[in-house]
This record gives sequence, structure tokens and C-alpha cells, in this order.
Amino acid sequence: MYDDGEITISVYEKDNLIHIDVSDNGLGMPEKVVEYIMHNRIVSSKRGSGIGVRNVDERIKLIYGEQYGVTIESELDEGTTATIIIPKLEETAEINSDESNKTKL
Repeated sequence: MYDDGEITISVYEKDNLIHIDVSDNGLGMPEKVVEYIMHNRIVSSKRGSGIGVRNVDERIKLIYGEQYGVTIESELDEGTTATIIIPKLEETAEINSDESNKTKL
């Protein structure tokens, strides 16, 4: 990129899901490159192979299910957005170790 690059990270809840968007204002990628990255094919380029993105996607799917993971949207000369989608989970903490008197927060 010849001009100043910018990366924006946004985290938000939508439909009881957590979305993490990582966007840049770079050159973008052709759809063919995005398909290669997301479908377990090795891409040799100066920008990397995409193995990290696939690893994150596969781990999210293993933990939460096939409907979650990473998606990539890119438009030439506009930039790229990678979105991670995971379920919103409620955390509970047990404050009493006595089995008969446990309270969840």
C-alpha cells in the first residue's frame, strides 16, 4: 500500500452472537484469493499463506460448532474485513465450595 494504512477492530453483539471485525483500508483481495485462504489451499504470496486464518477458523468450529468461525470479505481497492463470530456465553462463578449450598453469580 502506498498511502497510510489503517486497521480497525470492532467488537459487538448481534442476535446473541459476538462479532469481532478486523478491517483494513488496503488493496483488497480478489475473490479467488479469499476462497483459497478459506478452503484449505496453500497460497504462496508475499502477504502470507492464510494458514493462521484457517487455524483460527478450525479451532472456533471445533469448540463452538460449524456455524461459527471466520469469514473474509474483500473488495479490490477498498480493503478487507475478517469477521470472527462466536456465541455469547454467560459465565457463572461458584462462591461456596459446600455442594449443598452453592450460589451462582
